[in-house]
Amino acid sequence: MTLEDIIKTLRTPHDVVPKAALRAAVPHADAMAPRLWDLNARFCRGIKLLPEDEHELFYGLHVLAAAKYLPLWSHLVDLARVEPHELEEFFADHAPISLAAMMLSVWDGDIDRLLRLIEHADLSDNAKWALFDVLARLTAEGRVPRETTHTFLERYERDSLADPDSGLWCGWLSAVTCLGLTDLVPAIDRVLAKPACEIFNDRDRAEQREELRSAAAKPGDLALFDRDGIAPVTDPADALAWIGRRREYLQPRERPKAVRTPSRRTAPTTPRATSASLPKKCIGCVCSSYRGRCRRRR
Repeated sequence: MTLEDIIKTLRTPHDVVPKAALRAAVPHADAMAPRLWDLNARFCRGIKLLPEDEHELFYGLHVLAAAKYLPLWSHLVDLARVEPHELEEFFADHAPISLAAMMLSVWDGDIDRLLRLIEHADLSDNAKWALFDVLARLTAEGRVPRETTHTFLERYERDSLADPDSGLWCGWLSAVTCLGLTDLVPAIDRVLAKPACEIFNDRDRAEQREELRSAAAKPGDLALFDRDGIAPVTDPADALAWIGRRREYLQPRERPKAVRTPSRRTAPTTPRATSASLPKKCIGCVCSSYRGRCRRRR
């Protein structure tokens, strides 16, 4: 496929994710980037994009992530500052996982900046949740010193750096659990007692504790991260497989004519999830995974 054909395909609604075009686009990251920077800048300024432009931006960001196109990092940080409802609409309620995957692909190596973004940046809870996942995975891979992350997570809880009802505590809990930080069990118990974690039932708490022990027994094991999709983008088509899973979980609702339209403001898109359409375990939480196992309640 020529670059012109690829871009035309990515800008057009499809019944399925355009896998061939996505994969063919990866070698053209350099040529695609300038146009994507312009679209991203306009979106971040609150300018409503045309449906075809929004398609191109959504798919293009995943292409650049798969290409490990490092300049993407700063543009993802800009995107993370978008109003929460706009960010969720753009990623079809999959923002934490999608952002984390792309950020892991192009992280700039600045540990201090990453920690500052989590602690101080004016970002939505879902954007910061993605950063918690990024920090945890980078730590498990050895790219961030374990002692640095441990100290930060310990201080985050000790100094109550998020409101008691903030979903960030679930992101904090996910990071601590996947890294197997068993010495933080007292802090975990305090976090589980916060209003943000009221959705955790006895089974959820037991599963969390078991996963904590399992991760502690295998430091550096990436299984929990991989299970939850917290991994760098290597294939843009595979990274968007959640769209098909999402549609399956939304059955028997009528399938949309276009599987991927990032925003409800544009052409017909996959219906937003409700408690009636999500897996039973997801009822009562703000699930963004569309898998049988809800990562917001583990």
